[in-house]
Amino acid sequence: MNRLVIAFTYVPAINSPPQNQDVWIAIALSLPLTILFSIPALLLALRFPRLSPIQYSRTLLGKSGIFVGLLYIWFFLHTGAIALRQFGEFMATVPMPETPLLVFILGIAVIAVSAARNGLEVMGRMADMITPLAIGTILLVVMLVAKEADLKVLTPVLEKGIAPVLYGAFTISTLPVDNMMIISMVLPYLNKPRGVSRVVIGAFVINTVLFVIITVSIITVFGVAQAQTRTFPTLGLMRLVNLGGIIERIEMLHMGIWVLGNMIKVSIFCYLAVLGLGHLFRLQTYRPIVLPVGALMTALSIWLFDSLVDLSEFTSYKVAPYYALFFNTVIPLILLVIAFVTGKRGERR
Repeated sequence: MNRLVIAFTYVPAINSPPQNQDVWIAIALSLPLTILFSIPALLLALRFPRLSPIQYSRTLLGKSGIFVGLLYIWFFLHTGAIALRQFGEFMATVPMPETPLLVFILGIAVIAVSAARNGLEVMGRMADMITPLAIGTILLVVMLVAKEADLKVLTPVLEKGIAPVLYGAFTISTLPVDNMMIISMVLPYLNKPRGVSRVVIGAFVINTVLFVIITVSIITVFGVAQAQTRTFPTLGLMRLVNLGGIIERIEMLHMGIWVLGNMIKVSIFCYLAVLGLGHLFRLQTYRPIVLPVGALMTALSIWLFDSLVDLSEFTSYKVAPYYALFFNTVIPLILLVIAFVTGKRGERR
């Protein structure tokens, strides 16, 4: 749900290399790279099943691990702030353009902070309810607009060669890896932690298939050039749905999924940030700091970006993939090497 909700609305891959009709191939090829980039964090989670990344960083690095812990707390805060701003920008651009951006950000932040304070089980149950609705809506829309699709738009295949497609696969593959970091943080609190590898790979496969379906539908209906000019292409796709004048205006489903999905995403990253602070400073409970951290995340969502253009520039293939790669793969890889060299490992469950 974490990655699905953003792709469902912004579909950033359309403007990623190769920036033509071959982008769906880049998305498909991103799957093995995503799994590859997740391996360091996965192996660390299996090696330290009772510890979060914040905790095993200190085990491996001593006091220097505090700095790594602070980096991850910043990453969780920053990612949550971006999700808040993306939600606010969408709401202030499409359904209610005359309403101040801050109103939407504060509204979702209050709910997300409340969910984070109530713990992991509440957020998990919310995701369990919303994820099938999101997947079902995607498949429904694709079926209802299929008559508008022109598959000839997907040709010629590999128009610019394989190199741009592979580069696009790389830029797309780095972003979903943060799901592995989420699992690493919450793994010590799961009742049934076994089988985490299958869950991670299964989630990556499902997300990739859905992203391919969404992207192919948008490109074949709108064409590459028009799709790239749309800030919210999936919303435009849903507005085309009209089945005999009976089934139409189903973009309200999109709105519902967008609101609920972002609420879950923001609450998860708020929870990870406060959980990380609790581990870093060895607090008895994280709950007293949920509100201050939520307030900081809200402030960051306003201060970090001047406009939607500024936000889109950061989340584009030019910046976001390398930023995500550093936190999700490079740091875990360094820690994994240190763990192997020193022979340190955590207690088994």
